Amino acid sequence: AHLKRATSDTRARMRSAVLVNVALGVSIVLIAFLYARPSRPIWLDELFHFALASMSWTEAVRAIDYTTIEINFGQTGIYMLLDWALLKGFGANAFILRLPSFLSALLLLAASVSFIRQRGLPASWQFITLITIAGHSSLMWLTGEARPYMPVAASAVCILAYYQLSPQERNAPWGWMLVVFGF
Repeated sequence: AHLKRATSDTRARMRSAVLVNVALGVSIVLIAFLYARPSRPIWLDELFHFALASMSWTEAVRAIDYTTIEINFGQTGIYMLLDWALLKGFGANAFILRLPSFLSALLLLAASVSFIRQRGLPASWQFITLITIAGHSSLMWLTGEARPYMPVAASAVCILAYYQLSPQERNAPWGWMLVVFGF
């Protein structure tokens, strides 16, 4: 009888953990989609990313190199090359143009939850973290912009979350994802 009750308690805790993880995942996606708003007009500097997609790889790299100092304010061009590849592959679309920022926002939110979880805080604090970040409209607005600011923010949080992981967790897929996207 004692073994059945222990097994039942374990299953109940596992179901609860799964429900919390699903709710966190849905919250992360919902927050990112609410800020992404693909119907937002394209800014003039984002239009440059569209123009890159009409070029060959060599022309795009050359254009990024020539415009890095005066026009692109020293940006590395990685974001623009990601846009070049995405727009070449999926066609001209505002959401595709801003997809790197959207994916970075998802990663920023997930890494934030991971950091809070690794600190041993309960699920309520993980949700509070999401609400707090969602309330930072200046940051989250960048989810719907084709600019490298959201990837930079996500990178910082990924590194913070990575260093909270144990050595065994760092070798797991989530640890590798944090370190690859963090650096």
